[in-house]
Amino acid sequence: MMLEIGWAPPHGVGPLTPVSESSEVLDSPLSSFRAATSRQNSIGENDNIDEEEVTPSAVPFMALFNCADGFDWILIVAGSLGAVVHGASLAVYLHLFGKIIHLLSFHSNINEVFNHFSQYALYIVYIGLVVFAAGWIEVWCWILTAERQTAVIRTKYVQVILGQNMSFFDTYGNNGDIMNQVLTDVQVIQCALSEKVRSYIHNIAACVGGLVIALINCWQIAFVALATGPVIFATGWISNVFLRKFEINLQDAYVHAANVAEEALANIRTLYAFTNEALAKHSYAASLYNTLKYGITISLVQGLGVGFTYGFGMCSCALQLWVGRFLVTSGRYSGAEILTAVFAIVLSGLGLNQASTNLYSFEQGRIAAYRLYEVIRHSGSTANLDGDTLVSVQGKIEFQNVFFSYPSCPAVPILSGFYLTVPAKKTVALVGRSGSGKSSLTRLLARHYDPNLGEVLLDGVNTKNLKLEWLRQQIGLVTQEPALACLSILDNIAYGRPDITLDQIQEAAKIANVHAFISSLKSGYETQVGKFGLALTDEQKTRISIARAVLLNPSILLLDDVTSKLDLEAENAVYDTLHKITLGRSTIMIARRVNLVKDADSIAVMDGGQCVEMGTHDELISAHGLYSELLRCEEVVKLPERLPSKNENANDSNNGIEMSSNSDHKVNGTPRLSNRVGDMVQLIGKYNSKHQSLPSLGRLVKLSLQDWLYAVLGSVGASIFGSFRPILAYIVGLIMTAYYKRDASRFDVDKWCLIIACMAIVVLVATVLQHFYFGIVGEKLTERIRRMMFSSMLESEIGWFDKNENKSDNLLSRLANDATYVRATFTDRLCILIQDFCAAFAAIVIGFSLEWRLALVASITIPFLIVFTVAQRRGFSGFSRGIEELHKKASVVLEDLVKNISIVMAYCAGNEVSRVYSLYLKKVYKQTLLHGMLTGFMFGFSRFMFFACNGILLWYTAVSIRNGYIDLPTALREYIVFTFVTFALVEPFGIMTRNTDKTRKDLVRVFDIINHVPKISHDESTALKPVNAYGTIEFKNVHFCYPKSPEVMVLRDFTVKVDGGHTVGVVGVSGSGKSTLLSLILRFYDPVSGQILLDGKDLKQFNLRWLRNQLGLVQQEPVMFSTSIRENIVYARHNASETEIKEAARIANAHHFISSLPKGYDTKVGPGGVELTPGQKLRVAIARVVLKSTPILLLDEADSRIEDESRRVVQEALDRLLIGSKTTILVARRESMMRRVDKILVVNGGQIVESGTHDSLVSNKDGVYAKLTQPRFVKGLRPHFLASTQ
Repeated sequence: MMLEIGWAPPHGVGPLTPVSESSEVLDSPLSSFRAATSRQNSIGENDNIDEEEVTPSAVPFMALFNCADGFDWILIVAGSLGAVVHGASLAVYLHLFGKIIHLLSFHSNINEVFNHFSQYALYIVYIGLVVFAAGWIEVWCWILTAERQTAVIRTKYVQVILGQNMSFFDTYGNNGDIMNQVLTDVQVIQCALSEKVRSYIHNIAACVGGLVIALINCWQIAFVALATGPVIFATGWISNVFLRKFEINLQDAYVHAANVAEEALANIRTLYAFTNEALAKHSYAASLYNTLKYGITISLVQGLGVGFTYGFGMCSCALQLWVGRFLVTSGRYSGAEILTAVFAIVLSGLGLNQASTNLYSFEQGRIAAYRLYEVIRHSGSTANLDGDTLVSVQGKIEFQNVFFSYPSCPAVPILSGFYLTVPAKKTVALVGRSGSGKSSLTRLLARHYDPNLGEVLLDGVNTKNLKLEWLRQQIGLVTQEPALACLSILDNIAYGRPDITLDQIQEAAKIANVHAFISSLKSGYETQVGKFGLALTDEQKTRISIARAVLLNPSILLLDDVTSKLDLEAENAVYDTLHKITLGRSTIMIARRVNLVKDADSIAVMDGGQCVEMGTHDELISAHGLYSELLRCEEVVKLPERLPSKNENANDSNNGIEMSSNSDHKVNGTPRLSNRVGDMVQLIGKYNSKHQSLPSLGRLVKLSLQDWLYAVLGSVGASIFGSFRPILAYIVGLIMTAYYKRDASRFDVDKWCLIIACMAIVVLVATVLQHFYFGIVGEKLTERIRRMMFSSMLESEIGWFDKNENKSDNLLSRLANDATYVRATFTDRLCILIQDFCAAFAAIVIGFSLEWRLALVASITIPFLIVFTVAQRRGFSGFSRGIEELHKKASVVLEDLVKNISIVMAYCAGNEVSRVYSLYLKKVYKQTLLHGMLTGFMFGFSRFMFFACNGILLWYTAVSIRNGYIDLPTALREYIVFTFVTFALVEPFGIMTRNTDKTRKDLVRVFDIINHVPKISHDESTALKPVNAYGTIEFKNVHFCYPKSPEVMVLRDFTVKVDGGHTVGVVGVSGSGKSTLLSLILRFYDPVSGQILLDGKDLKQFNLRWLRNQLGLVQQEPVMFSTSIRENIVYARHNASETEIKEAARIANAHHFISSLPKGYDTKVGPGGVELTPGQKLRVAIARVVLKSTPILLLDEADSRIEDESRRVVQEALDRLLIGSKTTILVARRESMMRRVDKILVVNGGQIVESGTHDSLVSNKDGVYAKLTQPRFVKGLRPHFLASTQ
């Protein structure tokens, strides 16, 4: 039979599947962590109120089909009929199986029996052919209609998004929800429509069909099964109650472990500075103890639950067979009818069980549909699309009494009574501090927003009265972030202009001085750029953006800080180009560097949302106002040197990353874009195809070797559990034979039913052994992997953490999820393999003991079935992943839309974006049509192979009987045994192939972290460990740039010597490199070139832990760990006595406030120290450094973030800290701190520009330090240099 006796656990819950894990792996990186956190929060919040779950809003189930058209309903009906036929096929097979069993009642000649067998074998093949067609139609139709319906949802969603105003993206789109809904929510709906509805219909058909067959054959047996059913379901329910309880405890333990890891990873610099890696590793290992304990408990409870479910199911089966003996002996029913009814009941129960597993997916699909439909129903922009147009545009722009604040922050005024007039065909430059409202003017003019009050006029006409699309066609916009879509250079220049010619594009490129560069590329204007294409320099991106604006031939140009990211040479070159294209056009130019706007016809100086000065460069200089002050700031202050950007993917062209095309592309119209959609898909495929090799199986075995005893005990349980299936099938065969015996049938049936009941006890024990001991192995392997990952993370250099993929959230996700996949890959699959091997071995032993020829034929069919099932599963999951990848690639268009929405709006490119996205969806649909057909074929063919192999086996059984190799009862017993084992072997192999590619990637990521070799080693045994350090620090010709931004040289030829025992202050504007000096001393990074010496020896020669133990760090934002105040202080030295702790607190002026707290030093500070004020946190941090008692102190703007009332107390603590012979490097902004140092270093542009005492530097009125101490200067300066690269 192609089903198994007994009640199975839910589909996807294998022998070792933890209850906390779904059969489908969650896609969100932190999904399990967030789920656990939300669960914990909800529990905490509802402790004192009635528990009342808030059900998420969801659409009715039939609303999932709202986007189905007539053809979709034809596909739905055809697919549903296919699913019904497929599901009912097993019931039909059972009916035929009963007829095969009933041949035992025949006492005719062998040839007649052979003919009956051959006929039934042919019928089974016919059923297989019907199932083949039904399965093919079922899968193909549902996949196709799901893709068609979700394509409509995606298209409508994008159209609605394109109809929104800018405030929608400010408040909703920038947080990634747009991309998440298209990639995740639509995928959830598609999964529900394509797989889950089909599976539900199929399983319900099997359930109903099985119940009908049972009632037709023997309704008494059906009622016996239904009477025992509640006991079986009650067993499962009770086990689930306990599992949910322990699962909550497990999730709480995971949350605690995640909090411990998060605190360490989020504060990695503090942890390294105080060399507490070992403490963090110990704390994390201790936090994992409860996860190990609850995980093992869950394995035990799950083993008991599954064991009792299987045991009671077998007892129910034994009871049904025993009752069937009475019905047979009474002559009311035949043995075939009894067995058919028993098997049909099992089929019905399995079908109902499997169908119920789809309900969760339906619920998720309904919730996802609600979110999407709500957005689709959004009314969208209220902009006037049917306004007036002007016959000719002169270009006079007026802002009259404009008040404006962004809709996302209505309480923050941006413009307050703003007036400005831009004469026609003149250039007006806007300058001012960051946040003064300069860029907001360009957005108001382009009508990305409308003013709250006042008017924006073009040639005397309010822009609100003008047709929006026409207005934007008169404006050319170039922004400070050159926005290039993931298209070709040609399409980027022609963005929003599908009717443009190649000659016009080339002419615009020539004007922007970018034509020569484009022509030098291998594919010229067809070269792909953007996320997956050729990497361009900032200058090249800017010039392409300028060419796009020139192509529009606008009457108005808006240049928003175009050169802000360019080096000096590129800036001058681009400025010359901008000067040429502004001639004859009304231009608003925004620039942070005042030097760039000297040649403007007029300069408007903005401050506080108003125009405070207006005039030419010379007029404003002579006025000695804000403009003059801003210019002096620029002349004095230099930012770190920005090197020319390099083509980071310069070598990618050799690897296929730079797209080339030999085909002729039509320039006019849409075909130009459609021809490149396929190329883009191939291009991204090449980009994503790079992967690393999997870790060896031997390494996984080695990691689990210390738990070999548990693995052996679990293997014993798995072996027994696997062997019981063919043994049970053999016993059922014996009972079948006994039903047709006229003598001693009662004794035989009773005996075998009693043996089945006894087997239930053995199965219970085996299941517990299997789950419990393999659970121990799996949980210990998971815990071991997590510890290894965390340990490797804490050995990595700071530059590794700076990478986006290694941010703390991502690392927490890997700790939470990826280690579990290692267990799924190794331990869980090992269990299934042992179980299946033993099942096959037992079946072969039974088969060969009965008739070796028949057993040999059956053994030959099994590998074929396994291969086809695995291929079908891989094909189906591969299809799902393949289509998902295609949609992700199509989503690049939406990513460009969200990221570059201002450009899309400015160039009226919404229709173009929608058209390109539709082309991608058509490409996906074509792929779906093909993949759906192939997947349906493989699905149907694999199901056909089940029936075909079964038919062959039945036919050869008849041959064996005819040839006298075996008698009829024995032949039927062997047939049943191999039919049982076929299903028991093939189905798990199919399940094992799920998520193989995802597991492969997760394994690679896990061992990438474990195998990571840090560039800065923490504990080299051969490195120097002097007895003490005097404290002389010297920088020699140091050049440094952060690994993440190699084009920004933060320090340039930096040379300075700090004598031991001296206090040196470092001042400078944000971004000048002050804090970088401290990071280099701590060896968070190493210089690009040059040396940093401690007592005359290179820092690299010292043991890193020893070096950091000589350094005391007080950070700009003191880090507090969520422990007690005492533990935060002793974080510096764990063996400190109570007297030393309190003395350190007294020196830091912290003892008084700590003692006044109810719990004193045992007061918990909360996450991040939320229970303390900034001043209190700083004093605790100072106490921590005092307790460390290091010869070198590093203070990084320690008093910059504290409240005024605490400043005096903190200043006293800092003064005490500076007493003594310690070498101190003090980074500070406040003049009061600089009065206390021996020497001041003024850092500007990555170099020391001045040095001396406070008094000597102040006396130089034209010096940088003197100007930095002037309040007006600092006020004008700070907004320009707020973005720190320290």
